[in-house]
Amino acid sequence: MSHSSSFPSSSSPMWQASQAWRKNKMDESKHEIHSQVDAITAGTASMVNLTAGDL
Repeated sequence: MSHSSSFPSSSSPMWQASQAWRKNKMDESKHEIHSQVDAITAGTASMVNLTAGDL
C-alpha cells in the first residue's frame, strides 16, 4: 500500500500561512516565558528587599 505525500509545496499559500501561524505561536510562547521570568525576578527582588533589614 503506497501513500502519496499530501504536504503542500513551500510556495503554496497554505504552506506560507502555516509557517506564519507557527512563527506567531513561537513568538507568543517566547513572550509568555519572558513575562513569567520577569514576574519571578520581581518577586525575588521584593523578597530580598523585604528581608534585607533582617541581617
